[in-house]
Amino acid sequence: MTERSANGNKRDQRFAGIVVENSWVGRAVSRAASKGSGVVENVTDYVQESYLYRWLTAEPEPDVVVIDLRETYTVGPFIRLLDATIEWLQPYWEASTLKRGTDACIRGLEWAAATKPGRVLASILAPPEPPERAETRNDRAGKIEDTDDEREQPEDQ
Repeated sequence: MTERSANGNKRDQRFAGIVVENSWVGRAVSRAASKGSGVVENVTDYVQESYLYRWLTAEPEPDVVVIDLRETYTVGPFIRLLDATIEWLQPYWEASTLKRGTDACIRGLEWAAATKPGRVLASILAPPEPPERAETRNDRAGKIEDTDDEREQPEDQ
């Protein structure tokens, strides 16, 4: 298999754009995607502004103690039970028809993705590049944060 040039990929993307623009299915998908993207943005904003999200994604403070839950009396037994169950089920999964069917589906999808229609479909469905998280957070809050190392320190109350 030969490597495709950047011009070939751009040609595929232009072809995909023409197909989408000139079909009623493409226009319907485009309308649905634009409506859906607004909903997704609203949900994303709501989740990222929630207390739980901020708490889960906050940087740990240096004096925070990390506890290995596998060594606790409450969670440890459940984790050991889960590990033992997975080890017990592993040979059954490897010999199962469901695994063989899943593997066949994956091989089929990998083959389809390597074809020209598969690449066109992938370029249509590819998500846009995400903006920087810090820029997005500052833009939503309406604040512009200093980028140099000398930032204002909060006053002690």
